[in-house]
Amino acid sequence: MFLNFYLTELIGRTMRRKSFFKVLLWLTGACVIALGYVFYTFHSKTLRLQHLVKSTTLADNLIAENLPIIISKSPINDDQNVSDILTRRTTDPTRRPADKTRTYADTTRTSTDPTRRPADRTRTSADTTRRSTDPTRRPARRSLLIFGHDRSGTTFISAMFAKDPQIFMVYEPLWITQRWEYYEPDYKCSKCELQVVSSIVACNFTRSSVSTKFLSYISYPWTGALPVDIFKSPKFCNTKMDLKTEMDCPVLGKYPEFVDKVCYSKFKHSVVKVSPVRLPQEKLANLVPQVLLENPDIDLRVLHLVRDPRGGINSRINIKWIKDYPNPDLARTARKLCDTIVGNLQHADRTLTELKLKHKYKMVLYKQIADDPLGTSKDIYNFAGFDMPGETERWIVESTTPSKQKLREELKQPYSTVRNATGNADKWRQDAFFQRNKVIERECKPLMDLLGLERVSKPDGLSSSAVLEVKF
Repeated sequence: MFLNFYLTELIGRTMRRKSFFKVLLWLTGACVIALGYVFYTFHSKTLRLQHLVKSTTLADNLIAENLPIIISKSPINDDQNVSDILTRRTTDPTRRPADKTRTYADTTRTSTDPTRRPADRTRTSADTTRRSTDPTRRPARRSLLIFGHDRSGTTFISAMFAKDPQIFMVYEPLWITQRWEYYEPDYKCSKCELQVVSSIVACNFTRSSVSTKFLSYISYPWTGALPVDIFKSPKFCNTKMDLKTEMDCPVLGKYPEFVDKVCYSKFKHSVVKVSPVRLPQEKLANLVPQVLLENPDIDLRVLHLVRDPRGGINSRINIKWIKDYPNPDLARTARKLCDTIVGNLQHADRTLTELKLKHKYKMVLYKQIADDPLGTSKDIYNFAGFDMPGETERWIVESTTPSKQKLREELKQPYSTVRNATGNADKWRQDAFFQRNKVIERECKPLMDLLGLERVSKPDGLSSSAVLEVKF
């Protein structure tokens, strides 16, 4: 009896141990498989990275040692990329070694040297004129600042310039400086917006620490309406060897000299779009005329896009940015928007006239773009001093005369630049919007008067034209 019990207990323990060992072996196998997958993934990515570094010669140590010097010495041709520049510099047998003994005192000695030749205080305007007419002098770079509220045609015009390969187009860069206020409250800078815009129009990102800091924030898209990310274009990046659709881009915040060189030598013009809501107090006065005066070597023009407030607010309501009638917020929003536009128009007219810079400023109404997109676009190109390529002209025609199917697809995208130009500016003139329009007209009377816009007298008595005359 005792023996039988003992054998039964021994067999039970053995079975339990076998189950335990089975579970243990299963868990061990799963862990081995998981670790093998991790090792394989890591090893394959390491080999892939080594292949890319060898094929493009963009190893980090080579960049860190050579790029700042290369940029200041090496011209960039259209058929060159980052790899070509790096390779040429490292193999140059005539390169003079850097002076390791040079100190900060050496760099400041010239400013305090009593034997240094003083500046010529007798320089006159005739000397400046003589320099500007020197046939051997490089012509001034032509750049354009696009200024206007959202939903006023700024995205379409920006996308038009983005399609032009000769233009360095940067869309809404002040989204980045505005975010500094929220995410870096301890960071203080004077005239951040002015410095960033000036660096773009002049291709000079080494001019200040603010401009260099801006480059550190462009690794990812900074706005949803971005028509092009110029810093991710082939002129700044290399195409990956194994993934032809992806770009291998350097961290441009570390190499502002490289950005300056590419911007100036591979792009004929610069264009930057700025919205008033990204400026302090939403005032044009905080950017213009300062950006004109601080860049005298740049032939910079200012394009101001303005839209009938009834059309602009109608567009904002459609994408649910603001509340519709009879919400009381409609009147407040309309009044604030129109007062801002009036202030900016008056500032541009008064200040630029006083400074004799009015020839550098042009206002264009949204309705002009909608009624004649190609003709108005050519007029804008002429004002900026640019030559419109045929591919840009074709893009304008295709974007403003789409097929019905394409139009239906694009209307789902709030930032799409594809629209049927015919009648697009007057969609707000429908009977259903009569009460809304009366509120807007009441709150926006100064702007309506300034632009010469006619009022809506009754729902069924609308005329075909919304613009009578622009008073200045």
